[in-house]
Amino acid sequence: MKVVGTVGLNGSGKDTVTSIISKELGIPKLTIGDIARKIAATQNIEPTRENLTKISLDYRRKNGPDYFPKEIIRTIEKNNWDFVSVAGIRSNVDVDTFRKRFGSDFILIFVEVSNPAVRFERITKRGEPRDPKTFAQFLKQDSEEEKNFKLNAAIKEANYVIRNDGDIDSLINETRKLITQITRCSPQR
Repeated sequence: MKVVGTVGLNGSGKDTVTSIISKELGIPKLTIGDIARKIAATQNIEPTRENLTKISLDYRRKNGPDYFPKEIIRTIEKNNWDFVSVAGIRSNVDVDTFRKRFGSDFILIFVEVSNPAVRFERITKRGEPRDPKTFAQFLKQDSEEEKNFKLNAAIKEANYVIRNDGDIDSLINETRKLITQITRCSPQR
């Protein structure tokens, strides 16, 4: 089994990269955040970023810090998939859980955007209920996600980096180049 995961800040394009990989390779795409969104839906909780973070922290506290990656692994194994893309890796515990299970067949991609204003503009366009409405709220959210999940520790574990400062065509091209690398050789570290 091979798993390609993405990590990045809000609005960086990690879901888009995972979708491109999934489409190009014809493999399933899973999203860690979908687990929290499903929990919110079953409990009739509005899926705001704050509520989803609270659910995530509560489930990690009650079920262990590796709860969400283990749920993804269960889904992969239940379906007997041999190659999967996973969006939304958030913590070094997530990375460690996937690496413990899949070893060098877990490849982590950091999707990076150099300017926070670009990320904010992108999330404003997508207009999801979980997204902040002001740039100040957006920056505060970045800070809270780092505090809660230690995202930078997971980012440091990435095998590859895709810079997403351009348009969607540039992102598609960069992702396709990376797919060629991933499918031809073992991950860089």
